[in-house]
Amino acid sequence: MPPKVIPENGIAGPGRAFAALIALVCWTSLALQAQVDIAAALARGDTVTGALWRLIYYYTILTNLLTALTLTSVARGRHRGGSPWLTAVAVYMTMLGILNHFLLGGIRGRFGERFAADVGLHYVAPALVLVFWLACVPKSGLRSSHPSLFLCYPLAYCAYALVRGGLSGRYPYFFIDAGSLGPGRTLLNVCMLTVGFLAAGFVFLGIARMMRGSLSPETPSEAA
Repeated sequence: MPPKVIPENGIAGPGRAFAALIALVCWTSLALQAQVDIAAALARGDTVTGALWRLIYYYTILTNLLTALTLTSVARGRHRGGSPWLTAVAVYMTMLGILNHFLLGGIRGRFGERFAADVGLHYVAPALVLVFWLACVPKSGLRSSHPSLFLCYPLAYCAYALVRGGLSGRYPYFFIDAGSLGPGRTLLNVCMLTVGFLAAGFVFLGIARMMRGSLSPETPSEAA
């Protein structure tokens, strides 16, 4: 028999099928959310473009879109980001679920397609991504420097949300509403979020250490 070929991303067979399932959940939930928001926008005389522009203001939407694109590439065997990027996506999705449940009050008083979209985006997809990371993603590529690098995306989102909010006067989340909170409290909240994301990154790193027994050593060039 010919030797079994493992893709460069280290994920084959059932792992790629699982990635396809999660990508499907993300794409379907995003489509439902877009459909609901577009219908509401048209009902009040707004445009489809306006509805989509508002939609991509939210961390939930952008992070699920990022996850859908990443796991679609994994399912097709074309992912080249390796375990660090897949771990970063798992951190972002896990924090999405935590922030939604504890800061935004979860899902209340919603029905039909909006309820299905919210459950998919805030609960089902993050939970599946976490299971996927635990069961399918190689842990040997993670280093102690990665949790700090994982901060690039949430910090970039905060900058985007604050700039856009400053221009429009509307912010996506109450805890970064600089118009109501003022710059000092907003900066403090961003710092607290940063600490939360950094802590989550190190938790994932610790889990990887326990699952693999040890992390890959850092060479001088890698640590530079």
